[in-house]
Amino acid sequence: MIEENGYTVEFSDDFEKELKKLSDVHEELVLRKIIEFEKNPFHPSFRTKKMRGITGYYESSVSMDI
Repeated sequence: MIEENGYTVEFSDDFEKELKKLSDVHEELVLRKIIEFEKNPFHPSFRTKKMRGITGYYESSVSMDI
């Protein structure tokens, strides 16, 4: 869990399982992007948007593939 800018980032068990399935290159990319995300979760590169049907939750992308 990461708290920055009034937001809390939580990693689900599914996220952690899927992260382990990625190649080393993609896993490293995800981990670097998390650090960037902490600084500015609404940077356009993350394509952060509100999740439908769940108040107060957002989803983001690491890249167009992830």
